[in-house]
Amino acid sequence: MDSQENSQDAASRNDGVFKKPGEPASTSWIREQMEQEKKANTIREEKMEQQMAKLIQQIEQEKEASTIREENMEQQIFKLIQQMEQQERESKKREEKQERQLEQQKLESKEREEKQERQLKQQKLESKEREEKLERQLKAQMDQLKQQVEQQQEIISLLKQP
Repeated sequence: MDSQENSQDAASRNDGVFKKPGEPASTSWIREQMEQEKKANTIREEKMEQQMAKLIQQIEQEKEASTIREENMEQQIFKLIQQMEQQERESKKREEKQERQLEQQKLESKEREEKQERQLKQQKLESKEREEKLERQLKAQMDQLKQQVEQQQEIISLLKQP
């Protein structure tokens, strides 16, 4: 019995904060267990709050990272669009330049062709003029020969006369 009283005394001394005067030791023990459970719950709640805070921070960081990735992607897309537009403009300029060069070549070709036609006409005209000149010269020579022949025939006929 002494040991039971000693343990009750010890319990009442240790649990003096939790035990009310005249309250049995077992109630005091239950009250102590409840207080310890409250403390444990408080610690668990604090840990959960810390975990929640960490999760919220991670979510916020992920949101920021995601926003940054989206902005980077938008910038890359914008740059790609600018590059495509620049390439399109350059391609159009090259195309227009090629078209101008082709038109210039066509014009130069036409001018050469017209010049060749004029030269050919000039050559034909000059050839015709030379031909006509040669014909006139030939006719003149023929006429001269004819006259000479006629003159020689007259001379011969005069010489044949008695």
